[in-house]
Amino acid sequence: MTVGIGELADWLNEHDITTAVMESTGVYWKPIYYGLEGRVGELWLVNATHVKRVPGRKTDVSDAEWLADVAAHIDFLGASIKKLTVAIAERLSAFEAIIESLCEIPGWGRTTAEIFIAETGGDMSVFPTAG
Repeated sequence: MTVGIGELADWLNEHDITTAVMESTGVYWKPIYYGLEGRVGELWLVNATHVKRVPGRKTDVSDAEWLADVAAHIDFLGASIKKLTVAIAERLSAFEAIIESLCEIPGWGRTTAEIFIAETGGDMSVFPTAG
């Protein structure tokens, strides 16, 4: 790895940059990407064709701003999904016994049982008893 790429990795880490996004252009991205790989938090490589589709005048600065916006949105969505996953797990914990019983039905797994609980609230009285 060249000294410059090592210095870039150090700078990103010193400034608490957790996600670095770069555009793949020809073969020029390879030494930088592979030099940073494993030395920074997350390293994303985006397709240059997708960046070219951004409306407006294409410059390195506008590309960098757009990539930063995309990364920020993805980070926000990732954090939101984590919060929702925790909230769902907390709400389903009250139905653990029912979920385990439902999982005994042939062909039913945990996901199916959880969806069933979400749709019915665990109220089995909506289904008539056989007989």
